[in-house]
Amino acid sequence: MIYLHLSSSSIEAIATKKGLLAKDEKISAVSRKVLSEKPPHQDLLENDQLATTIKELLKSAYPAEIKDNQVSTVLPDNQVIIKRFSLSGKKNTTDEVIEKAKEFLPLDITLYENFYKEINVEDNKEIVFTAIPLSLVLAYSRALKNASLKLTFLSSNAFSIYALIKPLIGNNEKVIYLDINQFLNLVIFDENGPLDTMEKKATPKNINAEIKTLIKKLHEKNNLTANKLIIAGEKSLELSATDLSEESSITVYKMGTLLEELLSGQKITFDTGGVPLMYFDKVLGLINLAKMSDVPNFAVDLKNIKVEELPAPPTTINTSFPPEPAPSPVKMEVEEVPSPEPATSNESMLGQTIVEYRKSGLSAFFANRLVLTGLFAAIFLIIVGSYLLIGQSRQFRLPFLSVPSPTPTVIPTPSVTPSPTIDPNQKRSDVKLQVLNGTDKTGFAKSSAEKLEDLGYREVTIGNADRDDYSKTVIRVKEVGRKYLPLVISDLVKDFDTSTIETLTDDSQYDFVIILGQK
Repeated sequence: MIYLHLSSSSIEAIATKKGLLAKDEKISAVSRKVLSEKPPHQDLLENDQLATTIKELLKSAYPAEIKDNQVSTVLPDNQVIIKRFSLSGKKNTTDEVIEKAKEFLPLDITLYENFYKEINVEDNKEIVFTAIPLSLVLAYSRALKNASLKLTFLSSNAFSIYALIKPLIGNNEKVIYLDINQFLNLVIFDENGPLDTMEKKATPKNINAEIKTLIKKLHEKNNLTANKLIIAGEKSLELSATDLSEESSITVYKMGTLLEELLSGQKITFDTGGVPLMYFDKVLGLINLAKMSDVPNFAVDLKNIKVEELPAPPTTINTSFPPEPAPSPVKMEVEEVPSPEPATSNESMLGQTIVEYRKSGLSAFFANRLVLTGLFAAIFLIIVGSYLLIGQSRQFRLPFLSVPSPTPTVIPTPSVTPSPTIDPNQKRSDVKLQVLNGTDKTGFAKSSAEKLEDLGYREVTIGNADRDDYSKTVIRVKEVGRKYLPLVISDLVKDFDTSTIETLTDDSQYDFVIILGQK
């Protein structure tokens, strides 16, 4: 897999490869290319320069050329709309989100790929909403295709940094991430994700004073005070964290130092070929982000995006976007959702070594001493080889991925099911559902189906699942029905955990098969 960060000034890439063990993933190559003319992304996309640049980037990777073709990517936040707002709770969540989104989206909502996450903050229902023009998604997909790459995951910097530092944000804490280059790009987070963003052109005369002013404006705008500030970007190398901390009255950390402490603490060797580690912060965050379940993936519905009558992709979007938080040097934890298996947040990427034994004429087999001797020798070599492999993989195992996600038990955890691509024109009556009872609760499928019918679904059949001990609800969907997935999720999320999504075979007579679990 290739993880790619795109900006108007540079492109960074990390390639990973799966080891012999199922969950073992190691960094195999890295690369960074500075864009000397620093053209806007619009120009890069229109003249196919982006594809050429990416090909050069992968070819010049260290220590060897990157030849994979699957790509996960994050974009600058000024190309994405991110908003946080409250709901009244008087209407259907999806309907109210659509109404709110129409108030600030410059184009019709059907022209965006969009996601929202519903969270509970002090008994109030809030929404983390993010959207990107469909035309921009297609433009990046085409550019990567021209570079012989397939786009599988697309999100923004704010969510990538959030995935990197999420475990470091305490309850009720506010953390600012500030990228300092040609512009001061600031994102502020709480434990649930991005809150707000700001951008300001940087002037080299007195950057410390500019940063102090920007933080003050952010505090006043959102009526909050940040606890930490993390500075990153090329210009941050010239700044003193101590001086900036004294001037801004906030604890300041440098991203490069934090990453070095993080990797050192987990005994991870990450050879960048001489490039400062700090430049890879968003790509390292992306490795986590692409495995989480509660984040936007704008590439999830590429097949169903219709090209006709889409407006040209904008260079930037004039809206607020979230700032990036300041972590302290502690061990990182994130949600991990392996694909294509259902999400299991407690699994290590390394996992367990499983050896399968099969019966096949043991009496005759053991009668042959020569074969038996060979068998024991082979087993010995396999054990020694596995030990050496595991020992080597420890040096390169990716950070943040071997620790289970933190699950608070005292403070209520927010709902984390994303809802992609809201389409107000979709009709529930067009969806064919089967609801199966995967628990020992009598009549559970029937009562749940009746609720769905009350919402407007017309074709709902019920039955029992293959077993009655499903701990989590499973949603199986046919490829042709994926466009209705956000609608179905929004109708189930209040009563069920909707994070487990599986593919339904094309020959199924249903668009969705919902196996009800204990939650």
